[in-house]
Amino acid sequence: MALAMAVVVGWQFGVTWLYKKQGWQLPSEKTPQVATTQPVTPATTQPSPGAVAATSPTTSPATTGALRVVAETGQPRPVALGSAEEKDKSYALQLNLDPTGAGLKAVVLNDFKVSTEDPRPYVFQEPYARFVTQSRPLGTRSVTVDGQTFDLSNVTWRLIDQGTADGAAHATYAVDLAADAGPVAQVYKRFTVFERGGGAKPGSAGFEVGVQYGFRNLSGAPLKVKSTFNGPTLPPPEIPRGPDRQVITGYKEADHNAIVVHAHPVEAFEPEEPNKDLLQDDKKRRMVWGGGASVYFDAILLPTESNGAAPAGYLAAARAEGLDVGDDTEAKDRLIATVFETTEFTVPAGGEVAIPLNAYFGPRWRKVLNADFYAAYPRAYNRTLVIASGMCAVCTFQWLIDLLVRMLNWFHWLWFGWMGKGDWGLAIITLVIIVRAVLHPVTKRSQISMMKMGKMGPEMEKIRKKYGDDKEAMSRAMWEFQKSQGVTPILGCLPMFLQMPIWIALWSSLQSTFELRQSPFLWGFTWIDDLAKPDALIAWTPIKLFWGIQISSLNILPIILAGVFWLQQKLQPKPAAMTPEQEQQQKMMQWMTLLFPVFLYGGPSGLNIYILTSTTIGIIESHIIRKHIREREEAEKSGRVIVDARPTRSSKRKDKDRRDPDEPKKKGGFWGMLAELQARAEEVRRQAERKGGK
Repeated sequence: MALAMAVVVGWQFGVTWLYKKQGWQLPSEKTPQVATTQPVTPATTQPSPGAVAATSPTTSPATTGALRVVAETGQPRPVALGSAEEKDKSYALQLNLDPTGAGLKAVVLNDFKVSTEDPRPYVFQEPYARFVTQSRPLGTRSVTVDGQTFDLSNVTWRLIDQGTADGAAHATYAVDLAADAGPVAQVYKRFTVFERGGGAKPGSAGFEVGVQYGFRNLSGAPLKVKSTFNGPTLPPPEIPRGPDRQVITGYKEADHNAIVVHAHPVEAFEPEEPNKDLLQDDKKRRMVWGGGASVYFDAILLPTESNGAAPAGYLAAARAEGLDVGDDTEAKDRLIATVFETTEFTVPAGGEVAIPLNAYFGPRWRKVLNADFYAAYPRAYNRTLVIASGMCAVCTFQWLIDLLVRMLNWFHWLWFGWMGKGDWGLAIITLVIIVRAVLHPVTKRSQISMMKMGKMGPEMEKIRKKYGDDKEAMSRAMWEFQKSQGVTPILGCLPMFLQMPIWIALWSSLQSTFELRQSPFLWGFTWIDDLAKPDALIAWTPIKLFWGIQISSLNILPIILAGVFWLQQKLQPKPAAMTPEQEQQQKMMQWMTLLFPVFLYGGPSGLNIYILTSTTIGIIESHIIRKHIREREEAEKSGRVIVDARPTRSSKRKDKDRRDPDEPKKKGGFWGMLAELQARAEEVRRQAERKGGK
């Protein structure tokens, strides 16, 4: 159990180190009309994915002189679409628009709070203070018309339309490009926020925002246009440990309409490689959508064709930029921006071309993302509920995580969730009991094997002395001896192998279960007010330690956990005569039991409750099993328990009424077969002992 705990607890730090080391993928004045748009034709060549720099003006064939930007000359007119009122019945969010670059100032999710200490509505998608131009969400960086590039990132766009219709609120910003003879082109951006009922977006729950990014040709000749614009920013950190925030990208599987998700934790952005290419993955799968995520929130941009098809063929590049990677900023606090570039396309004379964009600004909540609207291709945002890349992906089973989370929801409902007053902490404890009960047969067999191995210490030592440096002969002799005693070393490791997928699935599910966010333990009667964060009894200014660990509060659960781990180690059965290697291993395990609480000190209290409960039950379970084994051995010595050949059906019926009421019933199926094999091995061992004593 201690070894399994070591692997599970150290998993997060090992994966974080691997991510950091390898950079694994572990994220006019009239309203434009969609009906008038034309399909975008991707250019045959793609521009470099590097940053766009402003170019000097050149003469455009479609104009009589160099183009210039005609910006808003009056007072800038920011707009707020939707509602920031707590749990507003009509809108789930408020979109605060910035006329500078026609981007976002912020997104307010009125269903959620910042934290248990800060009851204000949750706010994200704010530009980074030191890099506003590069990070303004959905803001336009530049537009190139007939080879002439215009920096629009700090240009004030004018508001040309605003209103509410068909259950949606919308606003449109525009900026003109003019020559000496007059206006030549107009760039516009229309934002739409939908009501909770969906309106034009049924099933979206109000978390999807529509963006129509259009280019209108006001001249009498075709124009060649391309543009660069910002994607979403990463949500603010939710937990004091990493990896928490990451750039996420959804790629289309080659043979069918399915999404595979890759992630780049902020820790993976290094000075040697500050940017990450997102347009294609290493298997040449093309990006469908991209953005940023924290443990509990997603910000995703989905570019589509005018007919809604994805992936969008008009994308020439998509990347994530580490804005402060070269600074002294800690890895977990790095600022990452996402950028999209279009190919060059032709806007016909007097016509327009529009790029449809869909943005999701909402929670990583199964209740939302498992709905048909978000689970279906091309979105498939439910794939972000548990993101496993690199080494984690081998042992992480999505179906197992979904099952465990479903069980948590059931238990929450039983603990008065049906009254609207459920307790997630008690649901976690109930889940522990169920998991331990399911694994009890395996644990029991492991304990039996460990106790037998402990008694074999002197004989094993004799074998070591007999064969000395002949490792092969010694291993063969040990194996034969263990087999003669009915002991299989693999049986002792079996519980760990069977539990590892469950432990990893629980680790992933407890870290990504949105319902645990800001949920108190025992209905608020304890000091634990947020199961997704450490159980801070007293908080203070963070104190930085080794391995990126920092202490910002007095957490009680990890301290209790240290005591329970120490007790578990003391109560583990030990060989009667230990070799120097075994003694060294015992000392190492004792030290590791002290390190576990250090690793878990900044962990979520919900996870610590699970491990504390599981370890405590494990100690009690082991004590009961060992006591039962000792009693059974004493009974066998006195001749009261006899293992005989398999009884006939008639003898089973005759013995049914005479069976010792304390004798456990024989099990059928796989576990029954194992029990029978073990009983036969015990009988062989006893017969060998009797022969040896004659």
